[in-house]
Amino acid sequence: MKRCSTKRPSAQVYAALLLAVCSIPPLQAQLAASSSSESILQKRYEAAQKFQSLNELDQAAQQYRIFLADTLGEVAIGRAQAGQYDKAQYDFDEALKLVPDFPMMQLEYARAALRAGHFEHTELLTKALLQNYPGNPKIQVQAHALLGHALLKMDKDAEAKQQFEAAVDLDPTFDNGYDLAVADLNLGDVDGARKIFAEMLSSFGDTPAIHMYFGQAYGNSDFQSDAIAEFQKAIAKDPRLPGAHYSLAVADLATAGDSKLAEAEAALREEIPISPEDAASYAALGHLLATRGQDAADQAQAEAYLKRATGLDPINPDAFLYLGQLYADEKRLPEAEAALRQSIALTHDVSRNAFQVQKAHYLLGRLLLQTGDKPASDREFAESQLLLKQNLSRDQNRLADYLQDNKRSGMASDFSQPMPPTHEEQRNETKSAAAVEAFERRITPAVADSYNNLGAIAGSQQNYAAALLYFQRVAEWEPTLPGLDYNWGRAAFEAGAYDQAIAPLTRYLQEHPQEDGARRVLGLSQFVIKDYNAARLTLQPLAVNPAEASKVQFAYADSLLKTGDASAAIPLLETLEKKDPVLPEVRPALGEAYATLARAQLAQGNSRDAIENLKNAIRVDPENAALRQSLQQASSKPARN
Repeated sequence: MKRCSTKRPSAQVYAALLLAVCSIPPLQAQLAASSSSESILQKRYEAAQKFQSLNELDQAAQQYRIFLADTLGEVAIGRAQAGQYDKAQYDFDEALKLVPDFPMMQLEYARAALRAGHFEHTELLTKALLQNYPGNPKIQVQAHALLGHALLKMDKDAEAKQQFEAAVDLDPTFDNGYDLAVADLNLGDVDGARKIFAEMLSSFGDTPAIHMYFGQAYGNSDFQSDAIAEFQKAIAKDPRLPGAHYSLAVADLATAGDSKLAEAEAALREEIPISPEDAASYAALGHLLATRGQDAADQAQAEAYLKRATGLDPINPDAFLYLGQLYADEKRLPEAEAALRQSIALTHDVSRNAFQVQKAHYLLGRLLLQTGDKPASDREFAESQLLLKQNLSRDQNRLADYLQDNKRSGMASDFSQPMPPTHEEQRNETKSAAAVEAFERRITPAVADSYNNLGAIAGSQQNYAAALLYFQRVAEWEPTLPGLDYNWGRAAFEAGAYDQAIAPLTRYLQEHPQEDGARRVLGLSQFVIKDYNAARLTLQPLAVNPAEASKVQFAYADSLLKTGDASAAIPLLETLEKKDPVLPEVRPALGEAYATLARAQLAQGNSRDAIENLKNAIRVDPENAALRQSLQQASSKPARN
């Protein structure tokens, strides 16, 4: 069904059309070969085209499916990294429909779900991988690790530890050992974590980076004193290690309260020249200055730093929360509301940074109350209370949290700032939405063509339901592809999805009013769904041709009957009865037409013509007692012209 001209392909010539190669730009031009992954995609696409040109359609279809699955996976990963998980989820699902046995794609899907805060979905995906690929250690180890992270996020620390232990048993890498240590810390087993860290130090070397990792683990698990010691070791070995001064500032404020505000500010100011593009450092310094708020200069500088942070990392909720707080304190209510709503919208994992989003909901509720919107305010307060309960429930058995929380006081108690990204998060390079969209634009012609060819192959094999789905996918990517609307509508018609055939065929016929094939299929579809007025208008140009197919002529005649024009329907049905006496629908419709016209004539007092039509109706349906009774009643009345 791939369209190379405006001629209508019949069911018999679908396969022949597949052999015709339409003129489309080479994939090199579409992709610009901007990356190695795109080069691989190009090879997949070219392999599919080669098989298709040789009429090896099954192999071509398989290669098209692999190409599409790889491409959609690239798009999905990019969207997930750009914070567009809802869109990414659709692409992941579509990729796995095309190639179900694709464990690496399932791993990427699980990883994206984890980052987006869909922990139950991560659990579902990884457990399926563990069950379906028991003999693949590479898949097993990654699935155990991802499942462990999801369980940690769901506060199932003991179960998470089991998964990390399984990952370490399969592959004792730095990452897996580190994850196991983090699980120990979450369970309060600091000695177990220290033992693992000591082994890692011996195996991987006493470097500044390794102390940063250890510090992050302690800090994120609320063992801040241990975190401080590790960050100090990292700085001693490399005073310009990116993130070290920031991390030390966060840990200091978490343990020492207001007594460390000056040291924290100094550390953050030292970090910014080392990491001038680090949004977290600007956000932290801006938040600290806003919290301290000694004078107008502090507030102005705080706002500048926070805006810089949102510019550097526009999908991070932290700086937007801090800006919302700043604007609320300055009574800049519209700006505060916008910033708080943005922070909430960007928080995909509500447990992030100790349920920090709870504060955003609370502040927004208070702000809405001030502006007089009590119903909306109540909703925000309710959400804030719910999140607060979740946080308390999570922390109730963590003695370390209790001890650390009680060490904070004064202004520092309002200072909440996350540790820098862990080693796992650092591997997930953030992609901008613009980069993903640029990739989509480059790949769109090849994706649309591949779906179109899959639809054509499915149609040639009379798998019309599959063809319909493929053509629907073409429409999502390139709705103006020449011939798409005809192929789409024809596949829907052949699949029995008549309601889905109408829109694309209507568009196609508007552009090609002389195309009888499209008119025929559209009219029949309208007839089947009982849109008789539309069917009558569509089929009328065809029905005047005596050589037209009997089913089309019947659909037109019956549409006339159903829309109240029995007198016009009768001669057509009479002709059809003689032309094609085995067509089962004709005689019942003809009988109905005679009876309908007779009733109308009786209502007009024209009993003579009504009697004649009732006799004709009885001839068609001799067992119909109601018709005989009507004839008897009509015959007893005096005739009137």
